Amino acid sequence: MSVEEADKLKDENAAILLATELFEKAKDTTGGDFTTLTELTSQFKNWRTERESEIGYVPGKPGQAAIAYDGDKMLTDQDAVNFRNKYIGDRQVDWVRNNLLDDKGQARSVDAQAMITGYDFRSIVKGIQNDIASAAEAEQEAATTPGAGEGSLEAARQSGMPETPKPITEMTFEETGFSDPANIAANPQDFIDFAIADFERGNQEITRENITSALGQAGLPLDQIRTLVDEAMRRIDEIQSANSERQAGLDAIASGSDGQEVSSETVVPETPVEAMAALKAARTGSRDAYNSALDLYVQITGLNREDIEARHPYIGG
Repeated sequence: MSVEEADKLKDENAAILLATELFEKAKDTTGGDFTTLTELTSQFKNWRTERESEIGYVPGKPGQAAIAYDGDKMLTDQDAVNFRNKYIGDRQVDWVRNNLLDDKGQARSVDAQAMITGYDFRSIVKGIQNDIASAAEAEQEAATTPGAGEGSLEAARQSGMPETPKPITEMTFEETGFSDPANIAANPQDFIDFAIADFERGNQEITRENITSALGQAGLPLDQIRTLVDEAMRRIDEIQSANSERQAGLDAIASGSDGQEVSSETVVPETPVEAMAALKAARTGSRDAYNSALDLYVQITGLNREDIEARHPYIGG
């Protein structure tokens, strides 16, 4: 049986359970808002498809083996299926916790219980319930044994209460784990957020080419790479625009001017901030000066010329 056939069997099994053993209870919808089994199944399928896309998984068919990517390594046939199953299995605990269980680890509804049983999520639920119980015991022990040392709140945190993770934008590159392409593939949006934060910290290696290369090595689909790179370049352009405006204001204050030209000496911009400042200054000058400044900015940043021209159009006579 293929993995796709097994998934379809789980869908049917969950539906049968809801329609038979749990049918009478499921008819009672007086408990308020709830998500039906059909909706839960659809949500899980979409979530599962997204995870498969992250590893470039293509199911096998007659004459063609299954394919998946572990970082930049291509897996085929049963190796691809096994990697896909482990990749999804490692991540579906959070989906079960967030979509099927309440804060006590119990099924949110009869439909949720049908899906837990039909998809055989029972071992996952048991593990989540054990985690909740352990955290509750640690919290209770901390509350009844104040002070430092054994039984204190600090000890409870260390034993069963995980600390709030550091935001990705505040991590170092080593802390993110993005040196491993598989981590980029698993969290592409986090990678973009970190890259933008690192650019703001002054890392001039954050360029279109380097971002595209990293996402490509992670094995992401081309359309997803284009979307992520376009987002990153837009955000970088906004940062550079804000920085150049701020720097122009500081320069004007320092020179005692109101933004007028303060030097007749021609200085060729060398950084994105300098190039943006030159572009803004050229917007009200001659058309040739504006085009030259625009070309120089595009050359320095690698951004799309049409996008930059649309955001910072020529307004001269």
